Amino acid sequence: MKKQLTFNSLALLSLVLLCATGCKKEKSIIKGQLPATPESEAVVYLRDYKEPTKVLDSVILKNEVNYQFEFDAPQDSKSLWVIQRPQVGDKKPAKITFIPEKGQITINEDEIATGTPLNDELATFERDFRAIMQSGKGEEETIQEMLKKSNDFLDKHADHPMAIIPFNFIASYAPDLATKMDAVKKLDGRFDDYQEVANNTQMIKNLGATSAGEQFKDFDAVLYTSAKAEGKAAKISDFLGKGQYVLVDFFASWCPPCRAEIKDTLKPLYKEFRNKGLAIVGVSVSDKLEDNLKCIETLGIEWPVMYDAENAGANLYGITTIPMIMLVAPDGKIVARNIYGDEVREAVEKAFK
Repeated sequence: MKKQLTFNSLALLSLVLLCATGCKKEKSIIKGQLPATPESEAVVYLRDYKEPTKVLDSVILKNEVNYQFEFDAPQDSKSLWVIQRPQVGDKKPAKITFIPEKGQITINEDEIATGTPLNDELATFERDFRAIMQSGKGEEETIQEMLKKSNDFLDKHADHPMAIIPFNFIASYAPDLATKMDAVKKLDGRFDDYQEVANNTQMIKNLGATSAGEQFKDFDAVLYTSAKAEGKAAKISDFLGKGQYVLVDFFASWCPPCRAEIKDTLKPLYKEFRNKGLAIVGVSVSDKLEDNLKCIETLGIEWPVMYDAENAGANLYGITTIPMIMLVAPDGKIVARNIYGDEVREAVEKAFK
């Protein structure tokens, strides 16, 4: 019995020694290069896409451009990580998304990760996407091609976090609610623990809840009846559902299309239809108060403007681009939204027939 115990102990010791030398877990490596030599110290961060404030690793570069991180790849490769580099030379800061797979990953000159199967697939998508952007085609055609590319990639990889990349594009740029809702269904709640996905999903749901035919949703802001007036607390319900048609214009002073709509569309309509019962209320979003007030004065805006410092209204209405103009009926139902130029005039003329 004693001999048997000694033999087993020696065998176990041999296995432990074998694993200590031959079973060492191999590290994965990601290598990259800054697009220019930093003038001073530059810090490159390795982060988790899901927790962007959390630093997984970092490296300080001085008078050199090459960087490298070693890491233990997650077992299932169902993660997204990010290389975050600072501005160097005239190259703006960049975030390079990659999948922490086993093997060696390289950040290429175009700042796209390749070298492992899933990263190679993501790289193909990103390069095709950039090629469409740089094709020189018209804006509408370009966006349509980018949406098709995004939908195809989302269909193929809906169960992997890299689907978040095309999902975010669809959420922001798809012109219709149906396409956005279809993207939400494809993810099926799988990545709601990623803040970007949760925010975009909620935005799409809010868009659906405030589409044409739905009742307006209320929110608080600060009201300015003129550029020199004192601001006071107000609600959008102070203007909507009060027995008249109202155009609501979500805008910002820094937005050229917003200023053009005010000048070329809203001001002429207000002059023509105000005595027939049309009201307009502006909602200033993503803007500085002083810039908003200056815009009111410069453009000669005669209708009340609500300053929405927290973007509560923009979030509640699922707004991703401005201007966003909508017509609300006397009973508070939304007649039309996301209308511009001649579409606004047609909606108003139809309402007052």
